[in-house]
Amino acid sequence: MKKTAFLQALILFILLAGSWVLLMNRLRDDDKSVEGQPAIEAREVQVTGPDNPWDESPEAADEKPDRLAPAAIVPEGWAPWMEYLQKVESPEAMRTALQDLQAALYSLPDAEAIEQILIFLESGVDLKTGLAFQVGPGQGLIGAGYLRTLLLDWLHELDPLLAADLGIEALESTGTGMVADEYVIHMWNYAAGTTDPASVRDEHLKTFFRDMIEDQEWIREPGSAIAEAMDVAVHIRATEFVPQLSRFMQPEQPRQLRHASALALERLVDQEPLETLTYLLSEAGSSPALSKARAGYFARLDPALRGADALLLSYLRNPAVAREEAVLFLQSFPNLNQSRSHNLLSHTISITDPESYQVRFTEALRAIRQWRADPSLENLSAPIDEAAERLYLQFYGSPSP
Repeated sequence: MKKTAFLQALILFILLAGSWVLLMNRLRDDDKSVEGQPAIEAREVQVTGPDNPWDESPEAADEKPDRLAPAAIVPEGWAPWMEYLQKVESPEAMRTALQDLQAALYSLPDAEAIEQILIFLESGVDLKTGLAFQVGPGQGLIGAGYLRTLLLDWLHELDPLLAADLGIEALESTGTGMVADEYVIHMWNYAAGTTDPASVRDEHLKTFFRDMIEDQEWIREPGSAIAEAMDVAVHIRATEFVPQLSRFMQPEQPRQLRHASALALERLVDQEPLETLTYLLSEAGSSPALSKARAGYFARLDPALRGADALLLSYLRNPAVAREEAVLFLQSFPNLNQSRSHNLLSHTISITDPESYQVRFTEALRAIRQWRADPSLENLSAPIDEAAERLYLQFYGSPSP
């Protein structure tokens, strides 16, 4: 049989990459096959029969494997791929194999690719990849611990609304009973693809997020999927979760959870500064472990923002804020550093642009001069003076007059 354009491209790709597997080359009148990577052929006409394992006869089209069966049955068209993936022995080889699978699926017409993904998902079959749940630069996955998770991500690319509908259905019916990777990708698929009004979407996401962080098993041993899911709170600006995120930053919590929660809080400070920082100030003194982070968060507050002057003054005057923390704040104010990360939902937030940089420094100097003249801050006079000198040198290139 004449090779399709997809098969030719895929063969060329594998040869150039030095892959150790060969594509299966099927002939119309010869059912002989060779061992190697299974082929998923793009088709110009509808063909049925054994020459294409992903074609179903009309009689079998509506027959789906029983998800509740004691042992899930691999769909016939997927069997060669599952056998191929199970033989992969290293993470690098698994990444290459999954890229080949994705390319093969995407070579099909969208409707056929979606059909094959749904057949696999409906079967209940899954495969552990040995890879971590990892977000790439294009707000999509470049790795996941389970094949189903990756297929759900690919389904979102092909049909966002369908993926969103499947997501909310699974989250409401199965909830935290599914593996964490799948739970998280369902949340993201729903958030990114639904046509629900924003208010309805956000209420659903708050419920799913709350259920996730209240699952003690997931929080006690969070994988990379749970860590990445802290971004959901950022995406919907859910400041009501600031208390939980603060709790996750305690030293007894897993490192991965501490880091993800700290980043989520930083970005909530950038998006909803007054509300987020007001809560963090209310916790001053109750959590010494958060003092350094809180100093950095307060240093991010734009003093030109309405209400910022009063909040910053309350922070510096608060007796529960240790002097060491206040000094850390003064040493970094204004904090214009920006953490960078790849996120499935939210984008990196810029707290300043080049045009506003000068304004930000001018406002910071104005605030510091006011603190210099405030008798209630006499105990901080030395670090306040140092902060003024630092900013004046940075801004004007010479000591203050």
